Amino acid sequence: MKGKETKKKIDMSIPEERAEIIDWLKKLKFQKKLFGGVDERTVWKKMLELDGLYAKALEAQKNRYDAILEIYKKEGRKQDL
Repeated sequence: MKGKETKKKIDMSIPEERAEIIDWLKKLKFQKKLFGGVDERTVWKKMLELDGLYAKALEAQKNRYDAILEIYKKEGRKQDL
């Protein structure tokens, strides 16, 4: 039927990967040294873990955008017909 268009609803909630990063940061603790500060190796290890979480989140974001673009490309072709 013309006039009735079904639009796909896009989920705009916080992505699972971002929530995972937020939870990780809330639980983040460093090993303390005997005389001030924190253990440098622990800091580097945590930074590498965080980098991995961000890489995972970026990949998931790219996949979501690619899927959305594909939907719009298909819908655009249908409208051109």
